[in-house]
Amino acid sequence: MGGTPDGYGSRLTGVLLMQLIQFMILGLFYMIPRIDPQRKVKASSKYFSSIINLILVFFLFLNGIFIAQNLGYSFNMNTVILPAFGFLMFFLGGIIPKTELNWFVGIRTPWTLSNEEVWRSTHERAGLLFKISGVISVLSLLVPKYSFWVFMLSVFLTTVYLMVFSYTEHLRLRV
Repeated sequence: MGGTPDGYGSRLTGVLLMQLIQFMILGLFYMIPRIDPQRKVKASSKYFSSIINLILVFFLFLNGIFIAQNLGYSFNMNTVILPAFGFLMFFLGGIIPKTELNWFVGIRTPWTLSNEEVWRSTHERAGLLFKISGVISVLSLLVPKYSFWVFMLSVFLTTVYLMVFSYTEHLRLRV
């Protein structure tokens, strides 16, 4: 938890684990448009391909980190991983408002899935909050002892807020 490893695996696991995870995620993204019952997620849609590319770049970065560790480089993982998550959140914040109502990608609450306007307003708000969480994640390095918890708190509060916001939007539009 303090940014230092608390266990080790074999070098082979360290090198191949990220490739296996990337391959599984790519397979999942390949399957989503094919199993979408409403056919709303299209592999060619700009937001979907942007999310795929962003996540694959993120995992490529993690792969590089794991390979560097296997080569003997030592560093505090919090100072590497938290900014990476911050950039991921920030860039997702730019993509998420562009998503169209679907069952697989985005903020999927009962209220967003049942109303296009609730979906749109929730995702606009989510875009801003994801960007703020991303910045907080990077800035959390200024308090190294608590950086992990600052990041987790920002993600938790964003999640809870978006759930409550989508519900209140649903109620507001129902009246």
